[in-house]
Order: sequence, then C-alpha cells, then structure tokens
Amino acid sequence: DYCHGGLLLAKEVGALKQQKAACECIYETHKANGKSASALEYHEQMIRLGDSINNSENTRKIIQLDMQYAFDKKEAIAKAEQEK
Repeated sequence: DYCHGGLLLAKEVGALKQQKAACECIYETHKANGKSASALEYHEQMIRLGDSINNSENTRKIIQLDMQYAFDKKEAIAKAEQEK
C-alpha cells in the first residue's frame, strides 16, 4: 500500500526517480507474493523509467556542454580582440 501511495505521489509531481523506486518496491512485493504477471508489469515500468531518467540526464549534459562551448568561444574571441 505504501509503495502504491508513493508511486501515485511521485507521478503527481513528476518525480521519475521516486516513481522508479516505487515500481521497484511494488515489483519486489508482487514477486515475493507469487504474482508474476503484475511483478513483470512493474519491472517493465521500472526499466522504462530508468531509460527516461538516463535520457533526461544525457539531454541535460548535452545542453550544458553546448552552453560551455558557446561561452568558451565568446571568451576566446574577446581575448583575441583584447590582444589586438
């Protein structure tokens, strides 16, 4: 019940890591209780959430690198002009 409640709250606020943790909790509980079909369902959901988390983090890193590149380029141009 706590895992399901946590999953609902995490979905409401869009917290992917907490959704994944709740799905893992539900998966482990269903697996231990012999509910293979529903355990598999939550395991698959847990995997999808992990992929989403990784994609979000990779996108953030790419944006950060792009911004750093643009900043470094502007700094290099300003330094070159200053040296002239």
